[in-house]
Amino acid sequence: MESSIAFNDYLNYSENSKSSIQLGADGKAEVVYADGGKKIDPKVLLDKRAKMLAAREKYNAAEEKFISEHPDYVISLMLMSGKTEDTFQYTNADYDNWLAKFKGNYDKTRYTAFAKAVQAARGCLKDAPYTDFEMISTDSVKTRLSQQLNKTGYTVVDFWASWCGWCRRAIPHIKELYAKYSRQQLEVISVSVDDSKPAWYRAMKAENMPWRQYVEEKEQKKLTDKAYNMLGIPDFLLIDSDGKVVYATSSPDDLDVMLSKLIK
Repeated sequence: MESSIAFNDYLNYSENSKSSIQLGADGKAEVVYADGGKKIDPKVLLDKRAKMLAAREKYNAAEEKFISEHPDYVISLMLMSGKTEDTFQYTNADYDNWLAKFKGNYDKTRYTAFAKAVQAARGCLKDAPYTDFEMISTDSVKTRLSQQLNKTGYTVVDFWASWCGWCRRAIPHIKELYAKYSRQQLEVISVSVDDSKPAWYRAMKAENMPWRQYVEEKEQKKLTDKAYNMLGIPDFLLIDSDGKVVYATSSPDDLDVMLSKLIK
């Protein structure tokens, strides 16, 4: 019950409040404003987030248990089909197990579609090497992703745009992660898909992100979308020091959980 309350409280807070975790002058995450100008203790917000994430993990575990115990149920196949969109999270062995487990599912038509989706998902396997691409810095200098990656730890590549509300809503949480870990442990790179440079510059100024900013040109965006099977933004790629894509998600909360597991 407590986890459910925390989950609902956090969702209500996220939906209705304009409060934000931002990077303070000392480089630490803090809540600096809220609705009506009332300041909120950042520990309260972070505690709610921690409880929400714990509730989500319990939910995910329960869902996985249900699917595992009832692979012949249509709802199980429906739930599993959604996971084929989670790029860079599964191995070929995982996908082989999925196909074998659901082969006897009652919905043969859905299984055929599921098998096709699994085959497409094999193009973005967990720990696959990243695909390099060209991007442009804020001072109009061309560079490549390979030149900007963290050689000692992890790199979060944040694909976003000035017009993307969910992207900009995620920025405070990314600032929090940026403050939580050292630069040896974690670097962040934002790659905008904006067509309008003025809009990109205005958004960067408004968001005041302390990490490096780049933009992709139109033709490059098509190649990047294909290489990473990007279905939308925000999209966060997590690349390790060996150049492997160890995780990808559209959720800063899920990224937070993964980083906490990888960086001790």
